[in-house]
Amino acid sequence: MRAQVWVHPPEKFGTALQYATGSKDHNVQLRQLALTRGCRSPSTRDENGWNGEILCATEGEVYAALGLPG
Repeated sequence: MRAQVWVHPPEKFGTALQYATGSKDHNVQLRQLALTRGCRSPSTRDENGWNGEILCATEGEVYAALGLPG
């Protein structure tokens, strides 16, 4: 049996959960959407707008950060 264990701080858990449970195609689509918004992967907005990596505590926050329903 093989197992993969990821450890993340609570404020990044939602991003990791979305990535780990999303299909390859879904993750590619989210990554493309994030890139159109200036992000490297599915980051919450900072005071300067969209930049950097999307790091969210919940899966719903990931989708909200990308302007999608959770």
